[in-house]
Amino acid sequence: MTTSETSGAETEATANVIFGTREVGADLRLALILLNRPAQLNAMNTQMFAAMNRQLDSWEHDDGIVGLGIAGVGERGFCAGGDVVSLRNALLASDEAEVDQCFDEEYFLDSRLHRWTKPVIVSTHGVCMGGGLGLLMAGSHRIVTPNMAIAMPEVNIGFYPDVGSSSFLSQLPEGVGRTFAVTGMVIDSTDAMRFGLATAFVSHTDHLTLWDQLAVLPWTSDTAHNHEIVNDVLAELSIGDHGSDIEGHLGQFERLGQAGDIVEFGETLNELANTFDFFSASARAFKQVSPTSLVVADRYFALSRGRTPVEVLKTDEVLSKRYVRESDFSAGVRSALVTKDNNPCWQFETVDQVDVLLIDRLLDGL
Repeated sequence: MTTSETSGAETEATANVIFGTREVGADLRLALILLNRPAQLNAMNTQMFAAMNRQLDSWEHDDGIVGLGIAGVGERGFCAGGDVVSLRNALLASDEAEVDQCFDEEYFLDSRLHRWTKPVIVSTHGVCMGGGLGLLMAGSHRIVTPNMAIAMPEVNIGFYPDVGSSSFLSQLPEGVGRTFAVTGMVIDSTDAMRFGLATAFVSHTDHLTLWDQLAVLPWTSDTAHNHEIVNDVLAELSIGDHGSDIEGHLGQFERLGQAGDIVEFGETLNELANTFDFFSASARAFKQVSPTSLVVADRYFALSRGRTPVEVLKTDEVLSKRYVRESDFSAGVRSALVTKDNNPCWQFETVDQVDVLLIDRLLDGL
């Protein structure tokens, strides 16, 4: 979807987010949000989160708004996540208010979208990671397209999988969500569909024209009816998949899910990688990412099992504010995205060296 496709709509553009509406009937409109930082893979900063929340304050209570669509500008992807470089800069400048506002705005945005009763249609393409995946999972209608890279890679930058992911990842088959969380494993659109992260798989062409196709549907003020007509058109547009890599390894993932602590998990993953090439990338990542992140991500994933995304977003807010102040976050962002020297100098060298008191302090009360 491009900016021009909101032509004929009442449109307000900011530097990084575009808001618009499409008329879909008498006094009825479909609201649209376009993430508009293509050079940064639509990475979202505090100002973007705040702008979206301000706009949703108006749309949420407008009886003429029948649904909400969200997409990203640019060929490379929907959204690479949060703008962690800006967040690191705020930390280095001791701008505590900016750090806290970033998490407050992001998690409030995700929570309110999870709670929306009207259709929330999130159409993704290319890269969909971190906060981008959080937005996708907040949608009632979650659309993926071919050739996507879907992941929660936060452990690579000394953080942990947030945006409520410990809830929705725990719904995946045993071991799959755990591995996804602690290794930053990338999956494609087919597996996103197979395991419920997405609800529709459409061609890139249909993704680009989706809002035009939705605009001609028989929308009414009946929310249940509107969900049905969106479901129907997405079912018509859905394309077949090409088989699942993960399904062929569910037995091995089960072993990873049944491993005890994160040390045993790493040993099991390394053993599997020696036999199955499928696990090689995850095993390499496990040895390179922040040991503190591994321990926190694994324990928090277990703590969050059975909680709803909204419940987890509340604890994410507490953990994230603690975590960026006491962990490998600044070093990880510097190495991966600032100097790009691949030399993060983690606080601890291995998971068995991670300070237990630090982990207990981070997770206290969660």
